[in-house]
Amino acid sequence: MFEFKTNLFDITKFIGVGLLIAFLWFNYGKFTSWMDKPKIDPSLIPRIVQLETGLVKVTGKSNTSELKDLIADLKKDNSIALAAIEKANEKVDEITAVVTKLKASSKIQEGEKYKDPEKVTRDFSDTIVTRPSDRGGELPMARVFYHPDIPEKSWTIQNFPLKLYTSVLQTQIDDGTYSNYVETYFTNDFVKSSKGKKFYFNSNVQWAKRQIKDRKFKFNMRLGFTGGVTQDSVFPGLDLSFASYGKTKRDMDWRFLTLGIGFDKDDTYGYFNPVQYNIGNFIPLVENMFMGPFIGIGTDAEVTYGGGLSVLF
Repeated sequence: MFEFKTNLFDITKFIGVGLLIAFLWFNYGKFTSWMDKPKIDPSLIPRIVQLETGLVKVTGKSNTSELKDLIADLKKDNSIALAAIEKANEKVDEITAVVTKLKASSKIQEGEKYKDPEKVTRDFSDTIVTRPSDRGGELPMARVFYHPDIPEKSWTIQNFPLKLYTSVLQTQIDDGTYSNYVETYFTNDFVKSSKGKKFYFNSNVQWAKRQIKDRKFKFNMRLGFTGGVTQDSVFPGLDLSFASYGKTKRDMDWRFLTLGIGFDKDDTYGYFNPVQYNIGNFIPLVENMFMGPFIGIGTDAEVTYGGGLSVLF
């Protein structure tokens, strides 16, 4: 009777060939990506609607290309926020850029002339400079004093402490479309006549969000700890998977092409899991616990079949 023998080196070669096949299979798309021509999806272009004065609605879907364009604009403007993110080695996932302009025209409200009771020659005029709000009302910007009898300092300007408020509220519907409601207004609580009032101005808004596709297959190398069970043994092991299916590389539903090595008191096993399912999706307090069948081979060349549970590191 023919007797097949193997050793630990044969098991290592078996695992190495599996690694090579998995790498070539899941990188095939990258090798041929130069043949693909990018297509622009009109539904990904944000739609901007001015609902009313001071309120803009931006509707769109996640679009990584649009996000990259906004990141490039921030780099040109030497954004300190973007520099801080890059320094922290983090990734920008969403940008809402709001530009609010005050009207170039201004309105001058002249007050009464004031005369110094002690020095009649020292008089001045008191003027308030305002900007008309896009929604009505006058936003006090500054106070100007003119002293005709003080040649070395005829003009004195007092800038008011203004506050600019921009709120971005986001909603999402089932088809993945986002709506951003952008509200912009100034306040001036320094001047008694404008205290507690909001002065709304229209804004130019740009928005983009990184596109995260729904569940898909990914080349995803993940290390796990396995508890394996065969008809003759229960053993621990370490495994390495090369592909997954899910939303992200950590939020997975399935693992594929998993190679591992385990041992018990009598033997060492090399084993292969073709597919494992994440039962952590249904078990409270547990994430990324995968269950599936495997085929293994021991140092005595005996083929075994079984199943196991894997927890990822």
